[in-house]
Amino acid sequence: MDPGRGARKFRSIVHGAVLLAYVALLIVWIRPAESRSAQMRWLLLAGGAALAAGALVAPVRRACGRPARAVARVLDRALLATIAVVVASEIELRLLAKVVDSPLLSRPDGRAAERLAEQRLAPGEKIHDSYANALGFVDEEFRFEREEGTRRIAALGDSFLVGVVPYAENFATRLDVALDGPAGGTAPRCEVMNFGVFGASPRDYLHLYRTEVRHFEPDRVLVCLFVGNDLDYRRPTSLLHADALFAVSFVRRFGAWAAEAERQARASTRPGPPATHSAPVGYYGVGFTPEVFRMIETRRLEIFRRRPSREVALGYEQSMGTFEQMVAEIGPSLRVVLIPDELQVNDALYAEITRDGAEAFDRELPQRLLNRFFLERGVPVLDLLPVLREAERVAPTYQERDTHWGIHGNRVAAEAIAAWLRRPEVW
Repeated sequence: MDPGRGARKFRSIVHGAVLLAYVALLIVWIRPAESRSAQMRWLLLAGGAALAAGALVAPVRRACGRPARAVARVLDRALLATIAVVVASEIELRLLAKVVDSPLLSRPDGRAAERLAEQRLAPGEKIHDSYANALGFVDEEFRFEREEGTRRIAALGDSFLVGVVPYAENFATRLDVALDGPAGGTAPRCEVMNFGVFGASPRDYLHLYRTEVRHFEPDRVLVCLFVGNDLDYRRPTSLLHADALFAVSFVRRFGAWAAEAERQARASTRPGPPATHSAPVGYYGVGFTPEVFRMIETRRLEIFRRRPSREVALGYEQSMGTFEQMVAEIGPSLRVVLIPDELQVNDALYAEITRDGAEAFDRELPQRLLNRFFLERGVPVLDLLPVLREAERVAPTYQERDTHWGIHGNRVAAEAIAAWLRRPEVW
């Protein structure tokens, strides 16, 4: 038997196997399967395509001649060396992560990393009446060091933390001021760091905590859960995400951390709050059209259904799994605030969108489930639904047809959270 022919056959098999893995991962990434049978069906289809492509490898090489074969051999060796280095690095970093507790070695989540990169503001980007800081958050510049005696709270959340009101009226900003106590008092200074990101989910909050927030060593981590869309199902991470690998995520995280440390070292004084501009009353934006707003709230109504759909049930299941990880990883410093959807606070809106079947829904279902979940695990939780319902009797707490709090809602929320955090059994 010709040894060269055997080597060519072996190489063809290897190429076919690599192609099989690549095509299978690509298909799962484009259309993630929710069952093993569906995954097997896609893998079989991918396998057939890979075998067909593998059968063409040898004929194509023969047709291309000796120079092409020489180039192919070089590429083969380069690819093999690259794969060997990545695999060895991945194994080493995974083993190191088991014994070293560091944000640089936190469990990677490519989907969360991708979403945060897409949704986070660019440094210096204008948002309402202020600008994003160097890390892309609507707050004053963050520093790793803190003033002696200062308590630090890291607030994690979505667009409610980013806000649709002026910076000074945002509930995180007002909470920062409220927790400092009166001027000249004996209460310790409290620093609230706003890590809000548009469109983020609990999985994104956890990833942000793992990879960035821990660098700042907060005393408390305040997770602000919006029940309107934080219980949605999110696609799983694919291995095609670069940040799904330790070998890639470690390098990226280290580079970002080093750059931020260098920037802070160059800063001679503590920066002030974001630059602001005067804003006319009501500047905080035009809401959705009545039709779009009704469509959004009608879709969100599904999480209150007494018999949820399969998609909603998957969202609850996935979210509870994420919350379980939060409890385990954040530990005793975790504090949770539940932000209700407007349809839970605005009676007229709820009556309008449930006109044809209110009996099919439980308006307080998410809060009951989440309250019980966190309290059973010893995590202090504040449900803002009662206080916002009471405040709604005085004035609208949500911006008109916007789904976020207006100035009144932000003030009420800040006062309630501040009073809650001042309680010794909560802090």
